[in-house]
Amino acid sequence: MVVDAGARRWRAIVTYPHVTGDPPAARQLLVDVSGRSVRRLEPPAAYDDVPQLQLGEGGAVVPWERPPPSDP
Repeated sequence: MVVDAGARRWRAIVTYPHVTGDPPAARQLLVDVSGRSVRRLEPPAAYDDVPQLQLGEGGAVVPWERPPPSDP
């Protein structure tokens, strides 16, 4: 993940399982994340197989695609 000043302006909704208790029980949590608060936990290669998703039209979750380069 390359982070520059422009990249820190994005926001994302992130969902993840939170496991607690005995016996363990999972709850799905949802958080709003800004680029300013994100820090890399692993080397970039560790994220190669992590799917990048986005919220598409009609609320469907779809694979993220890099936008085409803009014309100069």
